[in-house]
Amino acid sequence: MSGPAVTGPAAGRPAAAGQAAAGQPAPASPRVGMFPPIGLLEQGPETARAFLAQVAGAGIDHICCGDHVSFFAGVGFDGLVQATALAMLHPTLPIYSGVYLLPLRQPVLVARQLAEFLAPYVGAGCAEFNLIPQSPDSDQAIAGAAVVKKLLARK
Repeated sequence: MSGPAVTGPAAGRPAAAGQAAAGQPAPASPRVGMFPPIGLLEQGPETARAFLAQVAGAGIDHICCGDHVSFFAGVGFDGLVQATALAMLHPTLPIYSGVYLLPLRQPVLVARQLAEFLAPYVGAGCAEFNLIPQSPDSDQAIAGAAVVKKLLARK
């Protein structure tokens, strides 16, 4: 006697796009973000708020802010300052800082700035952040991340 034929992922074939393998959760849909237009914040808070609402309404997952390395033609903002300003203008749209160049800044001040920026998220229950310190000196990179953690623990 033979049982029913096995087809699809259970037979060793990959699931079709958008379908989960048997017994597996459905795959997450891709997340898409974008950078805001250059000079958006210079146009005033109402223009920036309208842009962010349009982005969220279009289903875009997040806005990303760059730092000095991503300035175009010498125009741009400090990554964390821009992220903070944009985060204040939309209640739910996540704002990411893509690159933040620590060697251009005083490390202790950056640690304090990061702790202040992350404090509302900690207060709202977010318990995990990924810091990716880039430094030729690994001791300095570890020390910087440790300072941020200590400052957040005080909030």
